[in-house]
Amino acid sequence: MEKEAARAERKRVIENNKAWDAAVTVRREFVKNLLARKTAPKDAAHFVAVAMATGGHELRKTFEGGNKLACQLLGVEVPSGWYVGKPSPLQDLLHNAKAGKAAQVMLAIALATEDDSLGRHSWREGRAGRDPRAIAYMSAPGMGLHPRSRRRADHRPDRRPAHRHRP
Repeated sequence: MEKEAARAERKRVIENNKAWDAAVTVRREFVKNLLARKTAPKDAAHFVAVAMATGGHELRKTFEGGNKLACQLLGVEVPSGWYVGKPSPLQDLLHNAKAGKAAQVMLAIALATEDDSLGRHSWREGRAGRDPRAIAYMSAPGMGLHPRSRRRADHRPDRRPAHRHRP
């Protein structure tokens, strides 16, 4: 009986890992299309402000890593060997940008930070990100969102971010 339970659990893990991997590809393609629009969603400024105010370690990693995923999502050349002090490829994008494009770049950084904080293990931990609103931005009905992430996004009707308790 124990072996059967272990086998069933292993099968469940493999299936959910495959579903998670597939969801990443679909989700990132959806976000690319969202960021290709001329303007950001109406509440993007608030979402970005909360992400910047509460980003902590994840946001620092995004900045120190050269905003690689944000660059990828925006269709900008992804930096290699980026380090603090070297110009970011996003600077060229922002050089003559209007407010709408600047908002899209900020949204890309916030969403990339959220997406980079997730991994194959996230579904097992019941963790679909720090802010459930990011799930709403990174998905749409019929998109490849992992079922646990979808449940988390669907069951958070309030607009408050999910905060971590820090000592």
